[in-house]
Amino acid sequence: CKVMILDYIDLYHEKKYQFSSTGFMYDDSRMYIAFRGTDDSVVAWKEDFMMSFSVIPAQKFALDFLKKVISHHPNTDFIVGGHSKGGNLAIYSCAMCDEIYKDRITAIYNNDGPGFREEIVRTAAYRELLPKVTNVLPQTSIIGQLLSNEAAHTVVKSTAAGIFQHDLTTWEVTKDKFVGAELDAFS
Repeated sequence: CKVMILDYIDLYHEKKYQFSSTGFMYDDSRMYIAFRGTDDSVVAWKEDFMMSFSVIPAQKFALDFLKKVISHHPNTDFIVGGHSKGGNLAIYSCAMCDEIYKDRITAIYNNDGPGFREEIVRTAAYRELLPKVTNVLPQTSIIGQLLSNEAAHTVVKSTAAGIFQHDLTTWEVTKDKFVGAELDAFS
């Protein structure tokens, strides 16, 4: 399978935002859009905390980016996802994009990303999107349990302990699937 990397963007302002996304074209009809999560900058962490009370700049950038990429690839279906803040950006951008784009989004993956404020979770746009969303969580999920997220989830066994399970390189896989687990009491 040939994969072309397209539509890369990386935006950073030391006081206002951190945002990055990349498109991966599998063939002429399928593309995966990956939103990057929080990097180690102070502004990225500031945005993470701001998610609890407002729409953050990265969410606005994600929505604009998604609409632009879908517009530029008219005969393509999309899978959208991300890890941590990137998973939140994936769900937010898909929920808030125009109806003309939503039918072309076939699946959304949120890899241990935080949820949303109740005013977003209660919107029709969010609720209509839920059947397309899969949350992938480690057995001790901390970040993925923040705020509200009503989408279905898959729990994955991790080789790490506690908060270190947020690192998806510790998630166990066999052949072509995750090793299943249950959320523990700490989650």
